Amino acid sequence: MVIALLFFNNAFLNILWSSLFFGKHLIGLALIEIIILNLVNLIMIIMLWKKHLISALLLLPYFIWVCVATYLNYSFWLLN
Repeated sequence: MVIALLFFNNAFLNILWSSLFFGKHLIGLALIEIIILNLVNLIMIIMLWKKHLISALLLLPYFIWVCVATYLNYSFWLLN
């Protein structure tokens, strides 16, 4: 149940970040939001690691990609 809640929060935060960054151009707020998204992803991976190792491993590339997006978001924030 907790994993499902984290998964839906992850989807919501992902859509929200796109809206904040690309739609409204609120780069600073998008940076805060994507950091929260990273934390949710990390918690989800840690919780899945014990019972569903393959699921946790499949989330690792997504986690890495969100980390790259966080770095790019931070870079845009610094430049503006």
